[in-house]
Amino acid sequence: MSDTAQALIQRVTDTLYAPFRYSGAGIPEGVQTSEPGWIYRDTNNGLLWFKKTGSAATGWKALGGSLFSNITTASTTGAATDTLQSDTIPSGTLQTNGDVIEFEYAGTITTGSATALYLKFNGSNILTQTVTPNGSAIPWRITGKLIRVSSSTIRATLSIVYGNDAGITTLAQSFLYDVTASSASSLVLALSTVLTATDKCSKYLGTAKLVPAP
Repeated sequence: MSDTAQALIQRVTDTLYAPFRYSGAGIPEGVQTSEPGWIYRDTNNGLLWFKKTGSAATGWKALGGSLFSNITTASTTGAATDTLQSDTIPSGTLQTNGDVIEFEYAGTITTGSATALYLKFNGSNILTQTVTPNGSAIPWRITGKLIRVSSSTIRATLSIVYGNDAGITTLAQSFLYDVTASSASSLVLALSTVLTATDKCSKYLGTAKLVPAP
């Protein structure tokens, strides 16, 4: 049997019996040396990466999947500005123009005065929305996308919906915001509130997933 045939059989065997040839805490780009064709698993979030090109530590491409999923309830009360959830997206996750991160947050605001919800991306507000309870708890939901449009610009699109059955106060708004942020740097999404003394805001869901460009 030729050396080439043996190498091919070994590659098939490795692929069948060790689908995650490499793994580690963090992204492989610039870290994990590999030949093209292998898969890497980020143990921080389970995200899979595929080695597309080169034999050095560069040329990895994310295959998509969950970046974070937080279903722990976080609540804040009283007159203060508080962060309900903050998540760091690793550098290099949005590698290619057209790569998308889809995210969702949801929670409730109890009776009280007007409460402001903020969503920050790398420290800049991409959403500021005041929610005024109408006598009972107000559920709210924020959904959006972060889209790489160039090597230095990431576009944020999002919407917020809130309201309840006790006198409909449903509101939906869409926002578009361009952020100067290199995909080579880590990205931070942070959800916060500004409350008055009688307010309470709870967050019970915060998730994000990567959808890579074709």
